Amino acid sequence: MYGSPNVAECLLFPVAWEEPFGLVMVEAMACGTPVLALRKGAVPEVLRGFPQLICRSLDEMARKVEQRRFPAPEALRRYVKRRFTNAKMTDGYLKVYRQVLSSWERTTFSGTKNPPKLCSALPAEELERILCLP
Repeated sequence: MYGSPNVAECLLFPVAWEEPFGLVMVEAMACGTPVLALRKGAVPEVLRGFPQLICRSLDEMARKVEQRRFPAPEALRRYVKRRFTNAKMTDGYLKVYRQVLSSWERTTFSGTKNPPKLCSALPAEELERILCLP
């Protein structure tokens, strides 16, 4: 048995689709657990600071598990704290929500003489309240 009881040595993330973000990876690293993942979707973005954890195949992932050469838990936690703060993630979500609302406005009201501007009319605080953000 590897490692200590009840402590994961690493998280295997063999995603088979274009994962849009992968919060599970961030949560694992925040706990100091390294993530071995296939290069799909957001994996390269999330693991940008640890490219050695990105795998080209399940065979490569298995070899990396056997080699057990992982970043220190403290380095993983610092990385997450620096890149994935609540404020940064909230700002990112708000940006996406505004883009979606703006696109919806253009699609729904195209050809309308005076289309409402839902997204731009709302101050950030109001949009955050509507979306139930802290």
